[in-house]
Amino acid sequence: MTVWRRLRRRDLGRVSLGLLGATLVGCARPWRVLRQAPSNPLVGLAVLAVRPLRFDAMRVGGETESVYVAGLDDEEKKTWVQDKEAMDDRFVEALREEAAEAGLKVVPESETSRYVVRGHVRFIEPGFYAYVAAQPSETRIVVTVTTAEGEVVDEIEVVHQTNATITNAAVSNRVRKDAEMIGKAVGKYLRGRVVPDD
Repeated sequence: MTVWRRLRRRDLGRVSLGLLGATLVGCARPWRVLRQAPSNPLVGLAVLAVRPLRFDAMRVGGETESVYVAGLDDEEKKTWVQDKEAMDDRFVEALREEAAEAGLKVVPESETSRYVVRGHVRFIEPGFYAYVAAQPSETRIVVTVTTAEGEVVDEIEVVHQTNATITNAAVSNRVRKDAEMIGKAVGKYLRGRVVPDD
């Protein structure tokens, strides 16, 4: 059994709500603006640094991460760590590719840049697929753009859900896809800030 194949009774009660949520999220703009600098200092920006995703203080379903992980066996714990690493990779790569469409180069934080993207994963709903019932995954990431000194410029929350199907039964695949699509959405948001008419 992998990390993501567990099926708890509480999950069955959330199937309808989860499917409804997937529909609603799919119809809406993928980000919600929490804070935005009115003067928009990002216009014309050529280089933007990105930090690795943070997972501290994250909720997994209705539990803290520590409680969730405590219920996993050794193999499942290893998969959990691998999934988080892969989520970071997929997020950054999708962000980089989308931002490049506006001529914006995304680099590691170790390189020089006036502004930094900081993503904080706040919530993951693994979802499940069990033939007779299914619930999509859901990932929420708060993304902050700051100056190199840490002053907040913009802050958005992005949510993505990936359906659980017979061909997409593994939650590892779904949460990685969530991270990729959130990275893409962040790239689109930044394109609109760097090139306002893009």
